[in-house]
Amino acid sequence: MTKTTDGYLEQSSEETLKTLQVNIDQGLSTEAAANRLKQYGPNTISEKEDPLWHRIFRRFWDPIGWTYALYMWLYALIWFVFNDVIKMLTYRFLRKRGEYI
Repeated sequence: MTKTTDGYLEQSSEETLKTLQVNIDQGLSTEAAANRLKQYGPNTISEKEDPLWHRIFRRFWDPIGWTYALYMWLYALIWFVFNDVIKMLTYRFLRKRGEYI
């Protein structure tokens, strides 16, 4: 009874129903469903949550994320450079006027 999905794609619907021992009009009986549940377990797919570092890293993996990261680094660089230049010019200006001790 174990078959891959591709194996079922290659056969007709009638063959699949016959292989799985299912009546097309009635479906599975309660007993057959209980047996399959016991044998194969519930028909669920468990979801696992990605770690936090992976979710953060994934945001920067596409081109838009790289562009965003580049803009952040440029902004930081410009901020640090201009912040120091502004402080230096203010210091010189106030020192010339004698207002800075």
